[in-house]
Amino acid sequence: MNAVGFDSAYDMGYAIGSLIVPIVVLGLILVGAVAITRAVTKSRNSGASGASSAAGWYPDPEVPRQLRYWDGLNWTEHRAPQQPG
Repeated sequence: MNAVGFDSAYDMGYAIGSLIVPIVVLGLILVGAVAITRAVTKSRNSGASGASSAAGWYPDPEVPRQLRYWDGLNWTEHRAPQQPG
């Protein structure tokens, strides 16, 4: 047994190699979780961007106190002041 507790360089390499798979798996899980979180956050922040939203005037997600026209699929460049009340 050497100073670090392994009988040979092979045993030390095997111990290090056996850690690689769990670390890679945990990394892939983390990357997947981040991707899912970003997708959910993006869909929640898109306002009326779902295909099920009817065309019409909605609060502008970029400019407070303004309305923006949603054509049913995309935001247009048409904006109007939001009426108080």
